[in-house]
Parts: sequence; structure tokens; C-alpha cells
Amino acid sequence: MGVTLTFVAEWGDRTQLATLTLAATHSPLGVTVGATLGHAICAAIAVGSGKWIAGKLSERWLTAMSGALFLLFGILAAFTIR
Repeated sequence: MGVTLTFVAEWGDRTQLATLTLAATHSPLGVTVGATLGHAICAAIAVGSGKWIAGKLSERWLTAMSGALFLLFGILAAFTIR
């Protein structure tokens, strides 16, 4: 089930559509290698940033801030959806 949900969630992502378009016009092997390296580099940056942030800020503060942002985005979405 998790694989199916991930596939469906990612399928409409712009990067997936760009990869699909590139694969249609360029070497599929080159596109696969490039997409894999791009994703690996992005994930490495996210992991490194997370480790750095975890060393600088308390978990309690991060939890409170993420909760506040979640509520703010929910309120904004409620007022902008027509």
C-alpha cells in the first residue's frame, strides 16, 4: 500500500513529469543516472541540514514552530479556497 501511495503522490510531481519528458527525447540511461544523482544530492543536503539544525535548536522548539506553521497554513488555505 505504501509503495502505491508514494507512486501516486509522486506521479504528478513536476520533477517526475520533467524526467518523463527528458526520457522521451534523450538517452533513458543518462536520464536515469541524472535523476538518481539529483535526488541523492538533494536528499544529502536535506539530511545534512537536518543534522545541523538538530544540533542548534531544541526539539521542543522545532515541534512548536512546525505546529504553528501547520496551523497557519491551514488557516490560510481555509480562507483562500473558494
